[in-house]
Amino acid sequence: MSIPSYKTLAGQFYPIGSLLKDDGRICVLKTTEEEVIEYANLLASNGFERWSYRLTPSSIEGKNNISYTYYNDKICVVLFWESSYQTARIVYYPKKPLPPKFLSQIKGDKTPFLTQCKVEFGSSYVIGLSNGNFLLVDGGNSNKEDQENLYNYLKSKVEKNKNIVIEGWFFTHPDCDHITLATDFINEYKLDVEIKAFIYQFPDLQKVQMLVDKGQVNQDISALENAIKNNYPSATVYTSHTGQVYSFDGVDVEILYSLDDTYPMVYPSPNEMSLALKLTFRNGESAILLGDCMNQACRQIAFTYGGYLKARIMQTAHHGLIGGDTYLYIMIDPKICLWDTQEERFNGKRITDKYQWCIGEGGCDYNRYLRDQSISKREHFINSKNNVFLMK
Repeated sequence: MSIPSYKTLAGQFYPIGSLLKDDGRICVLKTTEEEVIEYANLLASNGFERWSYRLTPSSIEGKNNISYTYYNDKICVVLFWESSYQTARIVYYPKKPLPPKFLSQIKGDKTPFLTQCKVEFGSSYVIGLSNGNFLLVDGGNSNKEDQENLYNYLKSKVEKNKNIVIEGWFFTHPDCDHITLATDFINEYKLDVEIKAFIYQFPDLQKVQMLVDKGQVNQDISALENAIKNNYPSATVYTSHTGQVYSFDGVDVEILYSLDDTYPMVYPSPNEMSLALKLTFRNGESAILLGDCMNQACRQIAFTYGGYLKARIMQTAHHGLIGGDTYLYIMIDPKICLWDTQEERFNGKRITDKYQWCIGEGGCDYNRYLRDQSISKREHFINSKNNVFLMK
């Protein structure tokens, strides 16, 4: 499997590497917009067809980030240029399903909504679409009560005698408190719930330097992927990449950050593999879900997109624990903050908690920024119940 060589006058190449089972990765530092465009044209002249092309605002005024997806009958190539970093990131692999094209119109008449779901431990989100179907993001830790709560909540939102239809289930990263409930849910409700697609990018852990929980993470990934294969064999499995947009009825989901942006690095935990998502609803409002992005990722997101990140709703990074970044939170400037954590921890009362200093009324600088009402009046929600936000 080969693709045309990237040409640059002064750019600095990292060695070609791989993070998935069958991919190649190229990262070029100090390259120019002109060189990136020239490479896209080179792909086209070598028989690759362009599937998508997008510009997103950069943190540098008047400049844009550029994302491309190209393919031929055998290979898919994803190219993303970070304007502020002057860095080109290329991922290529044997051709797989490509993201759906943008919808030209909204078909349904229902009001979209975003729900922070009740879970004992972890993160779980439901997005209601204009057509009455759903998107899900993560699922929380394996827990029978939370699993039933998710099913009952979805059931309560569909019309009588209608089936639950999940058009896409996004997974930010393969940590147990984000995917193991999903595995149980898929196994339990395969006859009652239709799931059309799964969207994620998990690495081949044989190729990853990771400091903790590698064996357990591998087991959790295998359990989820086996559940998908066995229970939803006709569902589409998409590999998510930075710059891509998945378009549904009433909401677009943009991948702001992914494994594409981390290569090459050491991954101390699964958190460094997290996606960050921007949801843009039909009424123009946005929500940012940061998964478990850590400090480095959060700062990189801020400098990649700047004011483009502005949103009314934001999920705090990594449950409001270590992770997060003040500059990123300034760029997003949310009015509603979603903390996927327990009340004790949010209020700083977990005396034996090693992360206690990150929460409470003080906490890390980035959490202090969010919770300081003299800076901005914000509403704060924890996931002790289903918190629903309508996008009218």
